[in-house]
Amino acid sequence: MTRIRQFIVAVSIIALAATACGTDHDKGNDSAAPSFSENTTAPTVDQSVPFSPAHAAEAAYNYLRLMAEGKYDKAYDYQSNRCRDMRGRDAFIAEAQKSLVGRDLYEGNPRINIIGFKPPAVVVQTIRTNPDGTEREPESRRWMLENDQWHYDSC
Repeated sequence: MTRIRQFIVAVSIIALAATACGTDHDKGNDSAAPSFSENTTAPTVDQSVPFSPAHAAEAAYNYLRLMAEGKYDKAYDYQSNRCRDMRGRDAFIAEAQKSLVGRDLYEGNPRINIIGFKPPAVVVQTIRTNPDGTEREPESRRWMLENDQWHYDSC
């Protein structure tokens, strides 16, 4: 199965899970969006950037691929009232965190939220923490996978 097909299958699975859970992911209305981190098996992006939303887009793609392959049984890990019991991404996140720390990409302790899905696009929000502990303004980008390369525009 091609990567695009895997992506579409995974998005379909997530859409079904979201429908069952009663959330509105395309509009980003859930109070606690899932966090994702970079995975090194993702499509190629410019590694000269210390940390960028591209890593989150890569992670989103890989997570969706793993979902499509049945390796994780739940699409989200929300702590909202509607989805309190949904789990399944913990091992993925733990492995990705190790990868980020090992490659010195974890600058600013970024929190990554996936706030929308529209095949083959992923809307990614990045929130970084300043040295004094305050959060920077969130940055959002829409990422599209084309020919194994991620391209983005502003949301």
